[in-house]
Amino acid sequence: MEQHNCLGLYLSHEMAVAVLLSKHGSNRNILGCFSVREDQILDDEQDDPHKNMVKILVRKFAEKKLNFSEVSVALDCSLFTQHDIRSGLTDYKQIANTIRFDVEEAVAMDAMELAVAFDITSKDETGSNVAVYTAKRDELSQILSSIEANGIDPTAMEPDVVCLARFMTETVPSTKTGEQLLVILGKSSCYMIIPSGTKNGPVVRSFLVSSSQNVQSVLTREIALTMASHVSQDAVVSSILLAGRTEDVNLDGLTETCGLQVQTVDMLEISGADRSQLTADMTETDLAIAYGAALEEMTRSRKTDFREDFAPYAGKKRILEKSFRTVSVALTVILLAIGTFFQYQVFLTAGDAKALDQRLESDAKEVLGRSQIGRQGPIISLKGMYNRITSGGGRRIGDENSVPTRFTYLLEAINDTPENIGLNIAQIRISSKNIQLRGSTSSRSGTGKLFEAIDKHPKLKKGTEQITKDGFVVTIESQ
Repeated sequence: MEQHNCLGLYLSHEMAVAVLLSKHGSNRNILGCFSVREDQILDDEQDDPHKNMVKILVRKFAEKKLNFSEVSVALDCSLFTQHDIRSGLTDYKQIANTIRFDVEEAVAMDAMELAVAFDITSKDETGSNVAVYTAKRDELSQILSSIEANGIDPTAMEPDVVCLARFMTETVPSTKTGEQLLVILGKSSCYMIIPSGTKNGPVVRSFLVSSSQNVQSVLTREIALTMASHVSQDAVVSSILLAGRTEDVNLDGLTETCGLQVQTVDMLEISGADRSQLTADMTETDLAIAYGAALEEMTRSRKTDFREDFAPYAGKKRILEKSFRTVSVALTVILLAIGTFFQYQVFLTAGDAKALDQRLESDAKEVLGRSQIGRQGPIISLKGMYNRITSGGGRRIGDENSVPTRFTYLLEAINDTPENIGLNIAQIRISSKNIQLRGSTSSRSGTGKLFEAIDKHPKLKKGTEQITKDGFVVTIESQ
């Protein structure tokens, strides 16, 4: 099976983290991970820190000869703001068409200045609870331009908390049920996630935690607020899964104050990464966010994409999809045209065949006589006549008015003429009513002897006649 490499970029104001993830079958492996801080950039490169941080990361992957096909970006929570909005709609497309009006009312800003991404966290009969993320459109456009300046066209730009939720859901099987509250502590941020057990998106929150704050008390307060926001959800939270910077947390004390069992998980271990792969400035939370961004392309999971709003992805993948769609439509049209052409040919052939059948039946009735054409049709009747002729079974074929019978009578009359008249027959035309004989003799008296032989035949009667110096034309009727 072909190996598929995806790059996840995690960008903040002061740092960039990249994780290269490979998928071979159902297995995912970290091929490499690097980070760079803004203060590591040279003074002459400070004009566009994001551009130069990404440039350094790309160079590091190139030095390791590590390639990637797709790129997805996770944006730090300091670059966007989250809002919880109640919508009276339940259909995703309808909410997408109206969410800007709701955002404009909630933030009291012109929505055209914002890039908006959203996800539906729950639904009921009266509407939906929607998690909306807003960022400055100009700032995201600048970040996108900085990334593209390094020859990278990201397929999506998502909030870091969404990427982190994807990482936890994909790597910790128990989180797929939506019965745990995930608490992930970063260097200066805390993320709380309640995975969804339905088709809706997870409930997510992120907030800053300074070094001067008491982490234990902050968690106790924020866990209670998060649980309160989860009342409308179907799944019941029964435990807390703690990850990240857990050394400052008293697990027993947190269990006692929250009333829920608290467990810890090592994100580095569940990611399959080796601690030696982490750089000095990178935490396992940074790794998990970048890892979750890379998973966006591999899992085809729910996407909460800023780029879809302000600069829809139009890279090589989208171009290929449109090309395949165009080719498919063109092939469909061509096949329909070919099918129509051959159907028309079949229609014409069927019409010609029917006309031939009708003509054959008409001619056969003239040749054999109408009484000789039975239910078996003209073809079988003609075959029967042919067999009787070739077998010599009978002098006359058909009834008295049939063409073979009348032609036989004519030959009998001609055979009764003297041989010395010099008879030369140019044309015999037999119709259903009479026989027209055109020809010449050596003399006028010879022509008279031919007419006499016709009149003498008991089954023939001479009709009109015309004698010229070049020959004669006589009409013969049957008696």
